[in-house]
Amino acid sequence: RNLWFSDVWLDIPGAGQELVDQASRKRSAAFPFELAYRLVCMHSVKGDTVLDPFAGTGITAAAAPDLVTRMERWADDPGDVIVLACNRVDLPLQELDTIRDVTKAVPILVLHEPVPDIQECLLLEHGAALMLDQPVSLRLLSNYLKVFSRLASSVPATILNEMALEHIVLDTSDRTVSVQGGAPVRLTQLEFRLLYLLMSNQEHVVPTDSIAERVWGYHGDGDSTLVRGLVSRLRRKLEPAPDSPHFIENIPSLGYRFHAEPLAVTPGH
Repeated sequence: RNLWFSDVWLDIPGAGQELVDQASRKRSAAFPFELAYRLVCMHSVKGDTVLDPFAGTGITAAAAPDLVTRMERWADDPGDVIVLACNRVDLPLQELDTIRDVTKAVPILVLHEPVPDIQECLLLEHGAALMLDQPVSLRLLSNYLKVFSRLASSVPATILNEMALEHIVLDTSDRTVSVQGGAPVRLTQLEFRLLYLLMSNQEHVVPTDSIAERVWGYHGDGDSTLVRGLVSRLRRKLEPAPDSPHFIENIPSLGYRFHAEPLAVTPGH
């Protein structure tokens, strides 16, 4: 214990690694096993689920011990993947139902002790996308997270041309929008999904409940409030005059419509 909780570790040697591919310099890992093992032992107890913070570049993880509170904030701070770790014997069916009451689109990875096929099927029926037996390999979990994150955020490259109008371009590769040759403006994932949906249905009214379902994977009370707030944020990035919107029109009691015609250019501007 005194050795582990000291300021400097001198007893962990480097780990030799053979390059699999000399050209790409691919390595199996960048640190010795003892380093990760020691940190896990120092900051967890038996039975805990440990998430590797170095799961991959671009992956951000947030812990949420209170599921109900987390799902109440889902509309303002959604994620691409949910990992539901269960350390008890019974299946987390109620937790899955709680998540699916809020979002039906986001994939859920369940970490649980091995169960018979019939119980695993029950998890899938309640909305799980995949079940992994605990203890789970960190490498396997991180790779599944990468796969599901990629699927959740990916947009087919063929869509790009459909989203490029004469005066407005929605770049699907980096989630930016450019209006009439202006500088690209970065959109959040939700803003991007909303604008993509509206531009795909330009000059047609998209019902509010359809927007909520397509953007959040959410359906229920409060749809109009969610959509109204997101439209307001998108207008501030898209419209030259957000209080007098040109591109995104609100059709009362129905939904929203995207207008494809360019802005009128005032002489001298």
